Amino acid sequence: MACNSEPQSRLAGTRAAQLFGGVFGIFFLSIGLATVPVSNELGLSMKVLKGGATSTVELKFQPKRSFDSVTIEAASGVGSLNSSCAFAHSGVIAGHSYTCQVDVSGKSSDAAMTLNVIGRRAVPGGVVPETEMHNLSIRNSGFAVAHKRASASHHDVAEQAILNK
Repeated sequence: MACNSEPQSRLAGTRAAQLFGGVFGIFFLSIGLATVPVSNELGLSMKVLKGGATSTVELKFQPKRSFDSVTIEAASGVGSLNSSCAFAHSGVIAGHSYTCQVDVSGKSSDAAMTLNVIGRRAVPGGVVPETEMHNLSIRNSGFAVAHKRASASHHDVAEQAILNK
């Protein structure tokens, strides 16, 4: 029989310390990996009103701060963008509500479309304006249709094999 020289209570204490240290390690790791807080001083919300080849997106703003300008820009996957947003050059005022609709159509090569909403405001005494940016992703329903038509079905492949004999 083997003899254990350490008392059982000391082994239990060591295991508890390891477990305790592991729990704190995971806790501090999760703090380090936590997502960065996102500012929404523009009070932006988005709703897709109509999907299809051209999607209609409603943007609502309830700004908590005034912004000198707010622009809506086409980003990746966007083929065309038509905006009826009147506040692009006049800015938005804190406490007011703004609604705007955007018609966006995607490139057939991209599964999603991205719109950038950018708010800029001058900071007293600052040279560089404060900027708030939101990237909005919208599903491109034209992507699936275009790729479904372009892909060969199993019937086409079998037919090609027979013709090539």
